[in-house]
Amino acid sequence: FLRKLRGTVSSQAMCYPTGVNTLVWEYHYKLESKLKKPDSHTPWVGFEKVRKIVIFRLFPNPHLLHVKNSDIIRLFMNEILYNTKYLQLKKTTAKNGNPWYYAHRPNAEDVVVVLPHTEDEVLFLIEERPPLIAEGKGRYSIGLPAGLVGDERKGESIEDAIKAELLEESGLVAESIKINVKKSAGSSGCISETCVLASAYIKDKNTVKPPVNDGGIIVDRIWVKKRDLAEWLDLKEKEGYVISAHTLGALFYLLLEGKI
Repeated sequence: FLRKLRGTVSSQAMCYPTGVNTLVWEYHYKLESKLKKPDSHTPWVGFEKVRKIVIFRLFPNPHLLHVKNSDIIRLFMNEILYNTKYLQLKKTTAKNGNPWYYAHRPNAEDVVVVLPHTEDEVLFLIEERPPLIAEGKGRYSIGLPAGLVGDERKGESIEDAIKAELLEESGLVAESIKINVKKSAGSSGCISETCVLASAYIKDKNTVKPPVNDGGIIVDRIWVKKRDLAEWLDLKEKEGYVISAHTLGALFYLLLEGKI
């Protein structure tokens, strides 16, 4: 019961007892068929126990506001079809009642993607991503320093994760960091993952430690002049490179700031 509820209840529902009562009763009734509607004289001990579980044992999501109880219950009904250490195949129900299959990361709280840049250059990672290679989409992809939040460093903040991934995959330390968007979805119909997109201003391009290759994924690091970005990206695409959606998203925010 707790596993199905974990991380899905909204803070709005947590604040209104009636909403919590409704979602607990409907969900528990549908799954267990053990609870009966109480009369006005008999304490509902079983219900109150479940209600306390919902209120005190869940991880409320502050981004889910004004969510209907029926929608929350649908979130509870997610089913794990296949489970690995780093990825799950899950099934949920769409609004029209049809099943919807998607991937989910069970081992991380979030993902951070950071765009390192100087006054006139941007740093890209050249990567070999096994899924793209396996499906014949392209051998190389253009990405940015990125990583999971809380998978190895429990309890870390978004800001700490950005600094750690930047240092780990580029060897650089930022003069300043700006978070541009906190919920960017790369393929929302296929995977539940959202990313934090950030930019990091680099004053000193000298690395403070050797960067990792992430198990052979990162094969090169290239600084590109900002004035040459459009031409360079177009050339790489013609050469068969895959350009990450989050890379383009991070560049867009740099463009909005007038730094490209």
